[in-house]
Amino acid sequence: MESSELDAKYFCFRAQQRVEKNDHKRAINDFTRAIRINPEDKEIYLLRAKAKVKCELYLKAIEDFNSYLECNSNNVNAFLDRGDCYLKVGSKEQALKDFNEACLLGSELGRDKKEYLESFLKNGETYIKKLSKEINHETTNPKTYFLRAMAYKNQDGGDYELVIDDLNKCIDLDPNYEDAYFERYNAKNILTERFSKEEIESDFEKYKSIRLKRINAENREANIRERNQKIKNNPLKTEILLYLIKNLEGKYSEEQIGIASGYFLESGKSKILDKEKFQKAKSKIVNSIDVKDNSKYPYNLRYASEFRIFHELFCLIDGEHGGRVFIPSRIVNESKEWDYSQAKLKDYNLNNLFDEYDLYLREEEPTDEAYKLGESMGFSREKTKKMHSESRQEREDELREEIKIHSFTEPMKYIDVEQYWFLDENLESDEWFEIEEIAEFHGLRYEDCDQESSWCDG
Repeated sequence: MESSELDAKYFCFRAQQRVEKNDHKRAINDFTRAIRINPEDKEIYLLRAKAKVKCELYLKAIEDFNSYLECNSNNVNAFLDRGDCYLKVGSKEQALKDFNEACLLGSELGRDKKEYLESFLKNGETYIKKLSKEINHETTNPKTYFLRAMAYKNQDGGDYELVIDDLNKCIDLDPNYEDAYFERYNAKNILTERFSKEEIESDFEKYKSIRLKRINAENREANIRERNQKIKNNPLKTEILLYLIKNLEGKYSEEQIGIASGYFLESGKSKILDKEKFQKAKSKIVNSIDVKDNSKYPYNLRYASEFRIFHELFCLIDGEHGGRVFIPSRIVNESKEWDYSQAKLKDYNLNNLFDEYDLYLREEEPTDEAYKLGESMGFSREKTKKMHSESRQEREDELREEIKIHSFTEPMKYIDVEQYWFLDENLESDEWFEIEEIAEFHGLRYEDCDQESSWCDG
């Protein structure tokens, strides 16, 4: 036996040892060395092809299967494996040919794969025709375009220009169609010569942004459902319930208070007050409660007159955290998706800021309101105290600097917001509002707010 043949056998032996240890990359290198020494041994091509499959190098594996099958056209497993590789790279027609060859060689698995793929391809064409018919009737459903894009993608060879065209139409109809951005990102990566790196990456960034927003919204909804369930399982009873009603009279209806206290029946997606259960709880004691005597009540309940109801849940101001939120005047004036008429927004200009700030500087010492207002502007307590002792002109200069920091390029409106706690079933502080919830609570739409906004400084 010649030394070169011995060398080829050695590399093959070492490669197979590496395959057994799942070290497929280095096994491929050894099979390659063996092929260089003995290129006529087609069995090595088969072994290297299988190692490449393990490394998901499907196109390169197909090349090795081709070399092997030129001289070994009766190997059923080689046809099945090459057919699977063709499927992985989207060449369904080529895969069908290989499964058919395996079937002709007597393989039941080849027959099953052939029949399944034939049915899939036939159904794919039928499905595309069905979706195209809907589109030709001028559908406005973005999902129809998305589904046809995916059907084009799954066809043999996948016409990615058609895929992208349909995904573009899907996104035009629904700019927040999460999966459409992800699939367009993948399609653009296939046609890299047509798109810049920035165009490709922007789709992925948009996908991540929409996905994160959806997940956050789902988490918020899950939290609300969990809080609702806790309060429903443990509704407020007797004296505490009546104490709340007394304190919130005129501010909220008895029905709102009753639902927030846990006395509700579910009706589809809405809630209605369970009046019988509510009245029964109320009637357990007399209605004469002294709302001024709050010493016997839990800490938060002593401030019942300051309670708010949001998402049909009790909440209480945090008292330490607030911020200033900016919205372009253009959006407020032109928005058709959100009603800003009740948001109590102010024009962001020097006169309004000065009048607001000056209002709290008339006392001998800065008030809590003055400190809170200063915090919303990003001022420390020391700076607020310093401004209190300054002249009107000096304070005006300070506020000019505050406006200059933001450097807005268009007229803005603003509102000072505060952070709130949701209260649990025992009316104890549970968790803070999310930023989107703070916006909604103050009558804003989070998406419209400027990024310079501060939501909960402290």
